[in-house]
Amino acid sequence: METFNNNKFLDILTSEDNVETVLAIFASAGEIQNRIRGNFINKIKILCDSYGYTFKCDEGVRTASDNNWIHISAPEVKDIEFRIGVKNHTNNDGFRMCFVSLTRHNSNCGYKFWQNDIPTDDEFPFGWTYLWGEDGQNGRWWRWDDIDTLKDMTNGKMLDFIDNQLRRIKKENVFEKMNDLLG
Repeated sequence: METFNNNKFLDILTSEDNVETVLAIFASAGEIQNRIRGNFINKIKILCDSYGYTFKCDEGVRTASDNNWIHISAPEVKDIEFRIGVKNHTNNDGFRMCFVSLTRHNSNCGYKFWQNDIPTDDEFPFGWTYLWGEDGQNGRWWRWDDIDTLKDMTNGKMLDFIDNQLRRIKKENVFEKMNDLLG
């Protein structure tokens, strides 16, 4: 049954009446992806506003460009940022979440926000983790050009996950805790 529906769907899309529209969509695929990511980023900004956090976003996040980040901080602790972004958007590296200090580095602070096996270092003294998926361990949300990731940006799954991270940060006073630990 599913094969029949898929074939019928493909017949409709490739019919003389529709094929030009389908090809125009293919030609605009990159800008469509940028628009989806941009809408998702705007939703994260709204979430940050609701928690009283400061939000800033590098323009390249929308285009999934290398070394671009969403910067989230508490107004009273401007030196610590929660970041969502990417160093290198490749099949071996992708979007992650991390905390950074803008002026102080100390990899021996003894606190990791995410309990994973990724070691801390001077750049990410509180650890970091890839954006995996809904469970935080499996998936490809670290690839912001993946169709399933783009789908989850629009259906609310990724936003719910980010909301849970921000809620935990707020509840555990993470910005203040990290600021104190770095002294």
